[in-house]
Amino acid sequence: MSIILSVGFWAPITHACPGDDFKPVLLNLRVRYKRLKKTERLDLDRRLAAGVLTADTREKLQAHIDAPDTPDRVRADLRLKLGAQPMDDEEFLNLMILDWDLKGPDGKPIVYTRQERADQEEKWDGLETAMVNGYFKAVKESVTPEAIAKNSGAQSATSS
Repeated sequence: MSIILSVGFWAPITHACPGDDFKPVLLNLRVRYKRLKKTERLDLDRRLAAGVLTADTREKLQAHIDAPDTPDRVRADLRLKLGAQPMDDEEFLNLMILDWDLKGPDGKPIVYTRQERADQEEKWDGLETAMVNGYFKAVKESVTPEAIAKNSGAQSATSS
């Protein structure tokens, strides 16, 4: 038996904006994110980390690379970390979003495009951050023991 993973996964997003009388205005949508292979995830992790590497941290990583007792595998990984190009939220979303399930005020679906996403981000300040955070929340929460137990009715990927 073989298990085929889909190219993406859906995650619910709720974004709140200030409303009248301290009542938030909520935007509820679902976003379909790209499912990454291990090498893609490692590259993404490096690029995200590159944006927060301080000069001091870079010096320490370089010292570790230069140390004669550092294993070649570790040295290669550290070089990749130091050479990674930082990624901002917009680039992250351009890479990771495949689709969304979003309806307009009239109840009709809003078709996902990068331009439409930019338009909605302009209308809903903070939506970009909510979608980035939604990805990480979905990844984290889908592998908790509670989530695994809740969804354990699915057949194991390692047995028939």
